[in-house]
Amino acid sequence: MSLLEGAVRKLFGAAGGGGGTSRVELMCRQLGWSIADRKRGLLVLNFNDSVVGVRPVFTANCDGDLVWVSTHSHSVIPARRVPPEVPSYLLRRNAEIKFGAWQASVNDRGTTLFALSYFVHADGLLAERFKFLCETIAVEANSFDQLMHKAGLL
Repeated sequence: MSLLEGAVRKLFGAAGGGGGTSRVELMCRQLGWSIADRKRGLLVLNFNDSVVGVRPVFTANCDGDLVWVSTHSHSVIPARRVPPEVPSYLLRRNAEIKFGAWQASVNDRGTTLFALSYFVHADGLLAERFKFLCETIAVEANSFDQLMHKAGLL
């Protein structure tokens, strides 16, 4: 289970695991998007990415009231080797981006992982807004990975 999957499961239990067709699945159908994978209540949508080839965007219904959208950087750095410019950049981006927030966490192997997540109220969330959220998060992660690649950290 990935860091992102674990976080959602801890916060909201088996996100969207109540059976039936979820709001997210209906929006994907309306958009003509295929679901690349299903993992314990999470849906994985794949987007083309110029840096890493395929950028997975994870999404789930959380307790019916929230929809979670998230992706991650493909940069995986030992915690002791993360340059101070990286967290500074992520904090600056958190102040600049319109929605979502970057998080950095260290796993049990001492590796730093970078994730971008957003929760939105499910009420009134239409397919076009969902599309905008997923695509914008994928583009933001691509921009971060481009910088990490240029710095030799990807």
